[in-house]
Amino acid sequence: MNWPVSLRFRLKWLWWKHCWRFHWAHKPWCPRYAGDVLRLGSLRLCRSCLAAYTGMAVAAAAILLRPQALRLNAGIYAAWLAATLALSAPPLYARVPRLGRDALRCSAGALVPFAVGLLIAVHPGLGAAAVAGMALAWHAFRRLREPNRRAACAGCPDLVEGRVCPGYAEQAAQIRRYEAEASALIAALGVPPGIPPASRKV
Repeated sequence: MNWPVSLRFRLKWLWWKHCWRFHWAHKPWCPRYAGDVLRLGSLRLCRSCLAAYTGMAVAAAAILLRPQALRLNAGIYAAWLAATLALSAPPLYARVPRLGRDALRCSAGALVPFAVGLLIAVHPGLGAAAVAGMALAWHAFRRLREPNRRAACAGCPDLVEGRVCPGYAEQAAQIRRYEAEASALIAALGVPPGIPPASRKV
């Protein structure tokens, strides 16, 4: 459905109003995932994503401040990329201690601006290979992670059919509040009914 731009922005604001606390958590708030979700006041953040974006930001800043950082030995960069991707493969990654996983995610994030910089300014062939390798690994790892995700909740006594998982109870409550306010806004504006685009980008 084609929503008016003004309505899409108002709906997006409503979404953030109710859901900013958990939008970047990516995991349930429960003891099984306690080590994977960071709490900053009311805000919950995915620990792995925070590590990856931190590595990306630090590497990007280093390249902007010292462009010669891109002129690292091709063999060293290739070894760095290969080691990070190999250890990030789900069968191995799941066995790495939490701090080690943080380091791997930070390393993976740092590889991205280096790959882009190499592609654009220094070594297009190596940069293109790195970008392609990371893209292929991301798609492959996403599929390989699915069994681990399902197994993580296996046997949990809180999993009861017909009831929201307690780790998602707060998220579900806030989304219901969003839906109620969004529906009221849509009705008040006389827009044809439909599903409010809660998580779509405006």
